[in-house]
Amino acid sequence: TGRPIHLKKGQFMSPWNMKNSVRKIEAAGNHQVLLADRGTFFGYNMLVNDFRNFPIMAERGRGRRRVIVVQKQTRLFCSRR
Repeated sequence: TGRPIHLKKGQFMSPWNMKNSVRKIEAAGNHQVLLADRGTFFGYNMLVNDFRNFPIMAERGRGRRRVIVVQKQTRLFCSRR
């Protein structure tokens, strides 16, 4: 369709795995990709955000443009007590 795609990283995925997802979308002909980091599981009921993920997810390799990365904070700062 040529419309931008908002792709959210699962809490169980490493940031390096997102590059494969971006490549698959671009291979289909869409180069408008927005990645969202939703945090990473860190034990039971602990969701943390590692800011080192942003440059890893944004980097596309030699000579390629960078991908936009945003942070999804909906559940990151909710405390269940």
